Order: sequence, then structure tokens, then C-alpha cells
Amino acid sequence: MTHSFDQAAVDRRFLEEVYRLHAAKAFATFTELAKVLQTHRGIISELEAGRYHCNLKLLYLLHAAYQVDVLYVLTGQGAPGRPAAAARPAVSPGRPTQDKP
Repeated sequence: MTHSFDQAAVDRRFLEEVYRLHAAKAFATFTELAKVLQTHRGIISELEAGRYHCNLKLLYLLHAAYQVDVLYVLTGQGAPGRPAAAARPAVSPGRPTQDKP
């Protein structure tokens, strides 16, 4: 049985994967992630606001870099035993502080 496609749900699950990766420290900043996704650094904010949507290229690049569960992002039915979704990380605007030597 096929279900109707829900772009908002795909966007939400894509962001869940991004938040999970951030919590796992797969990348330090959303700017770093944007480079991996070959897009601009505001992409996460635009996805959150609904001004932009997850597309095949973003999903492919996220999977290629971090082996995310593509089936989960597309359908909501991922591998059993997958980690719980992480909440949106608290991020501050600007560059992250770096420890001085």
C-alpha cells in the first residue's frame, strides 16, 4: 500500500537526522555541514522555517557523508533500534569559540 507523499514530514525527519548527527558531534557547526551539503550556511534555518525543502541532492550528500537512514527520512520507517531523535541544538549566531593555545 502506498502512502501520500508529505514533504513537510520528509523535511522534519531530515532535520531530525541533522540534529542527531550534531548531538553525536559528527560536525561542529551548521556552517561545516553546509559545506558537506554543498550549499549555503543558512540552509538549516531555511528548512526549519519551511522556506526550503529537503531535496534529493541534500539527502544524497548527507547520506554519502554520514550514512544516514535514507528510508527513515523518506518514509518514516527506518531500521529497527535506531537512536531516538535529538532535539534542535542550542546554537548561538556567529562563529564558534575556539580554544587558544
